[in-house]
Amino acid sequence: MSKSVDIAFVILHYNAIKETIQCVESIEKNIDTDNYAVIIVDNCSPNGTGKQLSEKYNGHEKCYVIESSENLGFAKGNNLGIDFARKKLQAQYVCCTNNDTIILDKKFFGKVTKEYRKTKFAVLAPRAITAQGDVQLYFGRILSLKAYEEELVKLTNLLKEGRFNVELGKKRALRVLFEKNPLGRKLVGFWRTLKNRAYSTKYDEMLHGCCLVFSPAFFEKLSGFYDKTFMYREEELLYLEVRNADMHTVYKPTICIKHLEDVATDSEYETNEKKNKFMFECKVDSLKVLIDYLKSKDV
Repeated sequence: MSKSVDIAFVILHYNAIKETIQCVESIEKNIDTDNYAVIIVDNCSPNGTGKQLSEKYNGHEKCYVIESSENLGFAKGNNLGIDFARKKLQAQYVCCTNNDTIILDKKFFGKVTKEYRKTKFAVLAPRAITAQGDVQLYFGRILSLKAYEEELVKLTNLLKEGRFNVELGKKRALRVLFEKNPLGRKLVGFWRTLKNRAYSTKYDEMLHGCCLVFSPAFFEKLSGFYDKTFMYREEELLYLEVRNADMHTVYKPTICIKHLEDVATDSEYETNEKKNKFMFECKVDSLKVLIDYLKSKDV
């Protein structure tokens, strides 16, 4: 391995070993530079798959496995990999990608560097195709402080009343309607076609967190994800951090990945009442972090 790696892929792993291996293989098959690395961060998987991955990739020239002694959550888990990529491998670019993603583009790195020469972006997100073949479009926006505070009151009350499954149930129902139901997919696809947003480059947008490329410009001012959340609101906080540092994001649809969606979460949480409550508590905690951030920065 050369002294400085062109790009390092950080894959946050939790339980779903088949998908993690599939993600690694897609990188090995399609990445257009030999000077790359893959860093798997096992977030203390309770099913022992972190150990299995360590054994599988032991001695691998380009693949490293970090076994965390505790579940660090999304932001800190990814930051553990980013820190290794930057300090140990001197990686110029770091791509944090979910383990349920597949790299499809055979010119991935070339397109990333071409866009960086053009715009000096801080963070880039590719176009994500779902398992059903649809474009996963995500352009969030920062709401008012009042709106977030009202949402926090609502979620806190639902949690106190033990009605967190109602909220999670609504989310799953909508997901089935708009992503798994053929008519729902057609409606969403029609709307996306009308808006023509999925196939146009967008700048300074909030980006989907399933696959994010951090550039040399990003690391001049920041070191990774805002790490005070366990799960949820990472995209908003990253967007605010980039914006407050006077840097830019870019959505680049000519770079393409496949996103199988929520594999690690589904494998552990969807059928477990206790875990559903934990996820809801994370929603509340992360919303509090976002509100505190907005207040501290006077956004």
